[in-house]
Amino acid sequence: LGIGVLIFAVTWSVTSNIPFLSTILYADRGMYLPSLGVAVMFAALIGELTESERAGPRPWLIFVLVAVYLAAFALLSLVQGQAWKTNRSLFAHAVTVAPDSARAQGNLGRELLRAGELDQAERHLRQAIRLEPRSFVARSNLGSLLVRRGRLEEAEQSLLHTLVLAPSYAEAWVNLAQARLQGRDAAGALAAASRALALAPDLWLGWEIQGA
Repeated sequence: LGIGVLIFAVTWSVTSNIPFLSTILYADRGMYLPSLGVAVMFAALIGELTESERAGPRPWLIFVLVAVYLAAFALLSLVQGQAWKTNRSLFAHAVTVAPDSARAQGNLGRELLRAGELDQAERHLRQAIRLEPRSFVARSNLGSLLVRRGRLEEAEQSLLHTLVLAPSYAEAWVNLAQARLQGRDAAGALAAASRALALAPDLWLGWEIQGA
């Protein structure tokens, strides 16, 4: 039992953000190795429960406990698997579990933006920015959303703020080019698109704006 506890504690501590902060959100994949420790602990516990000096081995109890263990984890896997069907369902689940996560809010906002659900997308993107004002990806996506809504001045402000935070973020330059193109600032759009392509030559939207 002690070995299982040790395996769990050591492997879980790496992704728990407790001894030190990691650069990733705690996620399902963080429990892959620690689950080995859980299995070892469960096996040891079964051994203790099913054998004693007076009662002797009880194989039927082993069968029952293993069946319960497998059924419980199968049910948990089934429930959790529903969240992994699409990016949208995954990020919606992440927001439900961790509503104060700027990354979760921003990821859901991006998926809603891609789906054309602008009201909900704007709400989540703004929440991401409130939680983490330096979230340049959320600011860039908000700028793109505002362009689609025709709120060009507000979009440009958001995108310029993004580029102060991350001047090498090519997508923000493309979004700025789109905002300026819609605002009939051809020279400004061309300059922004050229900067985007200098940073990311395979960004097709930049080439499209250059050719407009």
